[in-house]
Amino acid sequence: KVSKMKIIHCADIHLDSSLEGLSSKKSQTRKAEIVSSFIRLCEYAKSEQVTAVIIAGDFFDYKKTTKRTLEQVGYAIKNAYPVEFLYLIGNHDQNSMAVEYFKDIENFKVFSKGYSTFKYDNVVIAGLDMDSNSSNSYYDLIRLDDDNFNVLVMHGQIADYKGNEKSDLVSLPYLRNKNIDYLALGHYHSYQQGRLDDRGIYAYSGCLDGRGFDELGDKGFIVIDTEKKDFISFVKFSSRIYQTIDINVSEYDNFVQVENEVFRILEEINKDSIVKVNFIGEHDADFYIDKDFLAERLNNIFFYANVVDNTTLNIKEDDYLFDKTVRGEFLKLVCSSSLSDEQKKKVISCGLNALKGDKLI
Repeated sequence: KVSKMKIIHCADIHLDSSLEGLSSKKSQTRKAEIVSSFIRLCEYAKSEQVTAVIIAGDFFDYKKTTKRTLEQVGYAIKNAYPVEFLYLIGNHDQNSMAVEYFKDIENFKVFSKGYSTFKYDNVVIAGLDMDSNSSNSYYDLIRLDDDNFNVLVMHGQIADYKGNEKSDLVSLPYLRNKNIDYLALGHYHSYQQGRLDDRGIYAYSGCLDGRGFDELGDKGFIVIDTEKKDFISFVKFSSRIYQTIDINVSEYDNFVQVENEVFRILEEINKDSIVKVNFIGEHDADFYIDKDFLAERLNNIFFYANVVDNTTLNIKEDDYLFDKTVRGEFLKLVCSSSLSDEQKKKVISCGLNALKGDKLI
């Protein structure tokens, strides 16, 4: 019978990492929120009587972690005692001095280079650090008893083929039939799970809190409850959510209709979110997209909003061939120029608005 135990699996927190696209003030706010998310996780672990928190790599972000962050996080870990924090070094942690800072914290433990284990009754949590200099295959180091509930922690991109055993890939075929019940992974920043073999499953917890528009949707951690048949559950925990919407302008007659559709969609999204509106499709020269004005309006509603114009300007020769006005001559001049398509789109939009007496962009 497996011992009753709760374990948290988290990864890829990247404390104090750079946040692109935000203003300096909002970037600092987000960095503080990401630290606060981990502090809340520590409090959650203690209140839920979790035995161990697995951090499957990239807790830190190279050498960017500030002393203030280390002090805050170190205090939170100490305060969560008797919860133990089991940390596997990831690819972003290799040169971080933060591990050295935490070395005297009793309940913060680091998986050794190569293969190492921590045992809690008949629950074993093993770490396979692929930065080992061992002459043997990493996978040959794994020794897990069939009678235990076995967790293996690794950091890397999974592959369903037998790759180079010394690469950063986590080759699933090498891990099958190794008595693994749960493969706790880090490196991929979204929640994902799958079947490892007849006995075990694997999962990425994803990052704890999103840091950009490549980390969309709910973020959080995984709780492992060894007593349950379906023993893992994903806990949503992020302080804010990154959201993006695509709007095809080809479906609308004018930009007012586009704006109305944007606000209709975003009405359902939490106002604490960080949103991006991405315009796609084709439009003619008279279809003016005022993305800056829309972004200004949205930034008064959401924590942060970004509007991106990835549309294509669709101008046919017949549109201006017989147009002898200033507008027609302008279009002919620009379209026959050596400018790139993107530059032509910007020049035409600016020029037509100038001719109409509208705002220049």
